[in-house]
Amino acid sequence: MGRITTLEHGAKNLLQISNIYLGLYGQDSWRLSNRVTVNFGMRWEPYFGQQVRNGAVTIFRMDNFEKGIRSTVFHNAPAGLTWPGDPGFPDGKTGLDVQ
Repeated sequence: MGRITTLEHGAKNLLQISNIYLGLYGQDSWRLSNRVTVNFGMRWEPYFGQQVRNGAVTIFRMDNFEKGIRSTVFHNAPAGLTWPGDPGFPDGKTGLDVQ
């Protein structure tokens, strides 16, 4: 038919993201008798968060919003949003409090 129903237009969104992944797994089996075997496995996969290298990560905190605290990095941003470089933003570029 040639009729357009939807058109979307926008610039590229370039996020420079890297992830660190660590996973450990161990298992064992015990044969208790000819008819009973116990299998046991354990997995550990901690979450380290994405490293956003260009600083395009933000955190919203409701208590900052209620107090009217604004970003010192982006002065026109709404209250409650913080970016890397703002007081109280966690170290690094993940936006997570890693301790």
